[in-house]
Amino acid sequence: MEIFFICIGVISVALFAYSLVLWRKSQKRSRFQARLTILFFLFTIIPTIPLTLSVGILLIKSTEMLTLPGVEKALSQSLDMIRLQLDQQGKHILTKLPAIENIDQAYLIQNNIVYAGILDNGEPVVFKSVDVKIKNELKFPEKLIQQFDKEQFEGRLVHYNKLPLFESYQQTNNNRICFIGFKLSPDIITAKNNVLWALRNHASMRLLRDTFLEQGLLWGIASVFVLLLAFISALAAKIVSTGISRPIQQLTVGMEQVGSGDLSHRVNIKAKDEIEFLVNSFNKMASDLKTSRENLQRAERIAAWRDVARQISHEIKNPLTPIKFSLFRLMSSLPEEFKQQNDFQESVAIIEEELASIQKIANEFSDFARMPQMQLKPENVDEIINNTVTLFHDDPKNIKFTLSIEKEIPQIMIDRDQIRRCLQNLIKNAIEASAPDSQIDIIAEKTKTLDITIKDQGCGMDSITLKKAMSPYFTTKEHGTGLGLFIVNRIIIDHGGMMDIQSEPGLGTRIKICLPLNSQ
Repeated sequence: MEIFFICIGVISVALFAYSLVLWRKSQKRSRFQARLTILFFLFTIIPTIPLTLSVGILLIKSTEMLTLPGVEKALSQSLDMIRLQLDQQGKHILTKLPAIENIDQAYLIQNNIVYAGILDNGEPVVFKSVDVKIKNELKFPEKLIQQFDKEQFEGRLVHYNKLPLFESYQQTNNNRICFIGFKLSPDIITAKNNVLWALRNHASMRLLRDTFLEQGLLWGIASVFVLLLAFISALAAKIVSTGISRPIQQLTVGMEQVGSGDLSHRVNIKAKDEIEFLVNSFNKMASDLKTSRENLQRAERIAAWRDVARQISHEIKNPLTPIKFSLFRLMSSLPEEFKQQNDFQESVAIIEEELASIQKIANEFSDFARMPQMQLKPENVDEIINNTVTLFHDDPKNIKFTLSIEKEIPQIMIDRDQIRRCLQNLIKNAIEASAPDSQIDIIAEKTKTLDITIKDQGCGMDSITLKKAMSPYFTTKEHGTGLGLFIVNRIIIDHGGMMDIQSEPGLGTRIKICLPLNSQ
């Protein structure tokens, strides 16, 4: 037992050293891992020590009880007594046995004798049996042949075809040996086997006591077991604590990154249960913060662009009126003959066209700056689509419109004027991008939302242009303001919907508007 307590002392010292190293290596914010590892180790080892002691002491007591002095001798004597009784029974049979030469098979069967015979100088000169094969299989003990001059010979247990027999011997007057093999009673066989089993178990327990207990091997094994368990528990504690502390450390780093302004940082680590929920919640929070910041920045940019648009619209409109009056006065004061000249008429037409273009740009800037509040009412979208398309039937490009409007589209809450403005803008853009006599498809259908798709076969847009298409003041047109698609997208977003643009150069553009089905 001393070796066990020495081992426990060594393990305790090792634990203290390991804990000290782990504590010093750990940073203040990650010492949870060190605490959890130490506690896990202690909660595993502390119950093991008294349990091992109890099992060891119980094993010692049990072994001592099962190896009482004299038990093995008594069992050995019991086996000797059984053998002696059987030998006496055999010699009694030999004494009563008539001349072996005259015995027949019926006599053998009647007296439970399997075989009988006479040995002379170790060779059977007479042999009687219930089975002629037995003689070829019999092998007599060598000491029986060498010591035939003695008067007494101990019998022995033999087996023939798994049948237990007892073989007895008796010396005759002419130095021959008579022998018989007779069947044993099942009760005797059972008793003999039970005593033999008990003797073997007793010998095993004695061996266990001599080697494991008296030589201290039991406590050596117990010490190795405790040491192995200590190592396994420390390793398991390390794995478990790392599985908990690592996500927490990653979350700490993530919080520092987000706190410093990096809202794109995400915590990517495998976790389960509550830790997984915590990691997902953090990533969702960072994503929501990033979206909120982008929306805020976008709102700030829109507000700034509106101020710029208001100033530009004001600066453009101010000189337009005096220019128009001056042009009117000039035309009124000139002679009629001069007005009829082709050069003069062309110049005036160009001036009026450019003034109208400038007025249009000023109006667009003004509309963008004002962006009136929505007046939501239940409206029929199919009616708005049909009325809007009608406005473009007389377009000089002779565009063909194909309408595919699903039946029984419900009314939805929209601002009629703003949605009509969006459709006019999108159809106008599709016409401008299309070649003469081409086709524009307009589709309205109900899915999870109310979807309106406008598809042309025009020039299309490359990936760079497509990425900037809905940015304010971005345009590819010579006289464009870059506010058309931006205003359309703003209106759709204000309605709680979304707009998607797909385009390829040379294949045309497909614009899809999705409005929520908040029907009434």
